Amino acid sequence: MEALGKTWNLLKRVSVAAPGNEHFELARESIEDRRYNVDVLIGLAARHGLVGVLADFLIDSGTSAFVPHRTRKYLVESLSFGRHKTADYLREAASIARAAEAQGLDIAFTKGIVCQQEFYSGRGSREFADMDVMISPTDAGAFTALMESLGYTNRKRYRARTGSWEDFSAADRAMYLLHPDHLPPFFKVNGDARLPRSHSLDAAFSLTWHDSPWEVSLDKALGSIRTVFCQNENAEAGLPALAIEYDYLFHLLHLFREGWFERSIIEKDVRLSQFVDLWRGWHLLDMPTRASLAALVKENKIEAPVAWVCHHLDRVFGLDTVGTLGLRQYCVHEWIASGARPGGYFQWDGDMDGRLLGLDFDRTPTSDAPTPELRPRNA
Repeated sequence: MEALGKTWNLLKRVSVAAPGNEHFELARESIEDRRYNVDVLIGLAARHGLVGVLADFLIDSGTSAFVPHRTRKYLVESLSFGRHKTADYLREAASIARAAEAQGLDIAFTKGIVCQQEFYSGRGSREFADMDVMISPTDAGAFTALMESLGYTNRKRYRARTGSWEDFSAADRAMYLLHPDHLPPFFKVNGDARLPRSHSLDAAFSLTWHDSPWEVSLDKALGSIRTVFCQNENAEAGLPALAIEYDYLFHLLHLFREGWFERSIIEKDVRLSQFVDLWRGWHLLDMPTRASLAALVKENKIEAPVAWVCHHLDRVFGLDTVGTLGLRQYCVHEWIASGARPGGYFQWDGDMDGRLLGLDFDRTPTSDAPTPELRPRNA
């Protein structure tokens, strides 16, 4: 267990390391000391979407020789693939952005395609599965037509495993009818055999979710679009994105959604890489922007979900985002250890580190709201 703890702490340190910061030097020393299990390190990095980040660090820090040859080869090739895929998606995103601008549609790219540039300096180390955009629900029809004109469809799903198109299942169709905060995902076959066989894009209408007790004004979010210049050695693109505070807020709320609802937890529980995104993004926010973020949280009355995420972020990485955003009063145990299940709630023991490691996540069902003052209208 001690070796696992040391290996986990090393991965956390590597994940936020950058040349010049203290984590970079400490992580390099830890790699050279070899007081960790390299196989466990690689396995944890793969599970948490951090293989590219680990490979990038080993190369940058000159410590790749401390990893076995075959493992090193896998890491380097994974990073190379990530950079090639990022360039491919940048070119594709740029074509979508140009088409949307030509038709007067307001769209904002979010999450991976923007995050890989701003939080990871466009190094191609940040893994992401698809492109994500935020659009107004009133533009759903026009956006669908635009995507179809570019060769995409959201009437079928492309399965790379079989190389074939499949109809959405009845369960999938029901989900999009019952939870209309997204369009069904768009797919287009990708002709580059070196990459996954299809491009995919997810279009959302909300920073939270359908029928959420918490909501953020989408009109205001889309009314503050900026351009993020993304580039790597093989591609570059200026992409429309949400204002910095809205972009960071969306990362917070997306993690809450995946970490608080049991249905999301069962499908794919939160990953360390999501907390890494938040750590890196937080350190890019200057004090005026942090103040704007705090005001945005208060204005939209979303203190509870933001506090839930920030509390766990602080515990994992030793930050004080809760204090900076003025959310300490919301961090009562009943709320921080809560989640939502069908027809009720649950409480869980342990901490987020243990949960991320798959060690401590026993859930106890309860019908009681986490606390009366934080009780959402719909669980």
